[in-house]
Amino acid sequence: MRAECVANDGRSVAQYLGILFFDLSVQFALTIGDTYPVLGMELYRQVFQILVPDNSEYRRPQWLPVELFVIDDSEIPLGWHFRAYGPETAAYERGFRARWGYRQLAESDEHRDGLEGRDPAALVIFGEQLDQLEGRSADK
Repeated sequence: MRAECVANDGRSVAQYLGILFFDLSVQFALTIGDTYPVLGMELYRQVFQILVPDNSEYRRPQWLPVELFVIDDSEIPLGWHFRAYGPETAAYERGFRARWGYRQLAESDEHRDGLEGRDPAALVIFGEQLDQLEGRSADK
């Protein structure tokens, strides 16, 4: 699944101020008109976010509101996993409702949090998933 960037600033998703951690002046690490591979999706509070690499040479993971993108391909990637959070879970208390994506992303809240915290182990897994999605071998 690929998403085309149609906006890359905080003003484009102003409705999420106070829910997500940005201000109106933020420039997200995206290039309008470029397409990005989608490695996961989640519902956080009332915000539907997708996981895409940034536009730097390091291609770091970033969770961003889907309103910044157009996704014309409706097919969910083969091998994705899904997890819904019930009210009895710690993740639900933190605002998470559901997550889709590669196995570690769906099954491990620690992995998801590690992506945001730039944990080296989580970044390695993200990089491997990105390489696999884009048809590159990890040893290239």
